[in-house]
Amino acid sequence: MTIWHNKRICIIFVIVEFTKQFIMAKAKKLSPEELEGVQSPVNNINNLYMSIGRTMVGALRSLSELDALEKTLQEAREALEAKYGSVTINLVTGEYEEVVEEAETVEE
Repeated sequence: MTIWHNKRICIIFVIVEFTKQFIMAKAKKLSPEELEGVQSPVNNINNLYMSIGRTMVGALRSLSELDALEKTLQEAREALEAKYGSVTINLVTGEYEEVVEEAETVEE
């Protein structure tokens, strides 16, 4: 590189740095109070979205757990029906009664 080329690079660098500083000095900014007035609601909204997301994940987990429990209950019903037939069970005492199907009355 020639000396002229190096001086040219230095001059360009100085111009670029001066331009950056000039632009930054002229940047328009909100007052701290105005910025807080915007940041606070945005942060609250974001926190609420996170809370809703956690709630939805919890609900999905609960629904999955509910499905598993309903499947377990259905398996238990089928096992008891295979052993005792169609019965109604008192869940407090464990007593059961056979379900009697009423015959339909045929009208002539």
